[in-house]
Amino acid sequence: MGFLKNLDLYKIVILLSILLLPASIGYVYWIEGQLTRAKTAMQMAERRGNGEIERIGRLCRQLETIQRNASRSGYGETEKLYFERIIVATARADAQGRVGITSSDFQIQNKQDTNVVRERAIDWEVPIAFQDGGKPKPLPREFIHAMLINCEQEGAQVWKLRALEMRNVQGKDFVGRGKGAPPRTIEDDWEIRRLVFARREPART
Repeated sequence: MGFLKNLDLYKIVILLSILLLPASIGYVYWIEGQLTRAKTAMQMAERRGNGEIERIGRLCRQLETIQRNASRSGYGETEKLYFERIIVATARADAQGRVGITSSDFQIQNKQDTNVVRERAIDWEVPIAFQDGGKPKPLPREFIHAMLINCEQEGAQVWKLRALEMRNVQGKDFVGRGKGAPPRTIEDDWEIRRLVFARREPART
């Protein structure tokens, strides 16, 4: 008790400083560790190609593209209605009048999802088949090109062509050994053997 009576304000401050010095040093080391981890996280986020900042930017652009597509194509329009509308409108716009297509001449299958783990996204694929009486329907090449372009452009570039396999109706008879060489000119009738459009969306977490 006599020791405490002899303490004045300056001695108390010095005593408290000595007692708090280890805690202060420990706090400084903790702050330095936090700064080091923060710098490392910033470097990882700013990495080119697979950094978090670029990944967030890609997801934001995808969301903006989806919103633009919704505003242009109308809310609530399913992928089947979307492709049916584009295909029929493209056929009606054919200047030569060669394409007579109705909704019964093609089949739009249900969309199928595939996870893209690295991009944290989901790819939706929609296969489309053109058939007439159970057989591939012959189509002019000009119509096929116009249809593909319209399906991508009308959707604000959300739907992208992923797979396309087509062959000439007349030329297929000359494929294989012993079938001879095809003529120099062939008719402009083509069968679409495989057609798939795809759209990528951010994965829901």
